[in-house]
Amino acid sequence: MDFLFYDIFKDGKTLVDAPFGMLKEESEFAWDSTQRGETTRFFPLATDNGDQIHGAVVHWKGIPSLEDARNVRDKVPWVKHGFSNARIVPIGNFQSVSKLFNRGGEFRGALPVQRLEPFNTDPCVTWYVVVTAKEGFDYDSAYGLQDALHCVCLWKGGIAEEIFDIVAPKQGKVLRLKANHRAEVEQYIRDIPSVKGRAVDVEILRTRSQMAWEIFF
Repeated sequence: MDFLFYDIFKDGKTLVDAPFGMLKEESEFAWDSTQRGETTRFFPLATDNGDQIHGAVVHWKGIPSLEDARNVRDKVPWVKHGFSNARIVPIGNFQSVSKLFNRGGEFRGALPVQRLEPFNTDPCVTWYVVVTAKEGFDYDSAYGLQDALHCVCLWKGGIAEEIFDIVAPKQGKVLRLKANHRAEVEQYIRDIPSVKGRAVDVEILRTRSQMAWEIFF
């Protein structure tokens, strides 16, 4: 199974607040995970102002089960030592797009979502948006088709770079977006049908890819 792991440092802490020993342990853990092929992508979380590192978004692959992923999460030094709060989300390819197929061209004329403003910020900045169905709600039946269509329109507009389905036991979407600032991201996301219907919880994560080398080397 594939998972999205992300953690956020507690109490507004940033990387400068991390003890050196914990930082070294985290670096070794991340390197070992990458060498094993378990970690395939790593993006430091960066504050909106000042670009201070305060967590990470990580793609894991080849983990047999959700329980195994939880065990890996609990071994992450930031989590193990209580320095951060973490979450894992099971993800898969954007297979829900198939809901739009074989419908007699019903969605062929769907228009792309237009950018609210030209993209002119640092290209290393990427926004992750995690849209998770609320407990006990049948997201797929209620919003699976509509959300898939809206995600395609975000992609056609050059706003969404990548889309993942959240898979069992959860439901929802993970999107990677290019935008200038958080308020712009929020405006794009609020028009997702399940968000408008208040059927999901939303987390917006700002990452800055170039910082990875500054952390580990």
